[in-house]
Amino acid sequence: GGNASEEGVPVIEDDAFIGAGAKVLGPIRVGRGAVVAANAVVLHDVPPHCLVGGVPAKILKEDIDAKQLLFHRRTDPLYSYRTDAGNGGNKTA
Repeated sequence: GGNASEEGVPVIEDDAFIGAGAKVLGPIRVGRGAVVAANAVVLHDVPPHCLVGGVPAKILKEDIDAKQLLFHRRTDPLYSYRTDAGNGGNKTA
């Protein structure tokens, strides 16, 4: 842990998402609204509103809307069908 006033620690800006198992190493800044993919290893600053992934992490997509990218299923008409836990996802019951 640490805080942004210490040297050598990562700074994660607002609305950024860090995927499971991702590593942000050193004094890296992850910009506002950026997305770091699962298991990525970030060695350089991540610009705002970018998707990065890989080892080492590289920009995969720019000018993204992180919330739309990550939570698109909630607006998908089939979302309630696929997540209906009451009958195993089958609408026939």
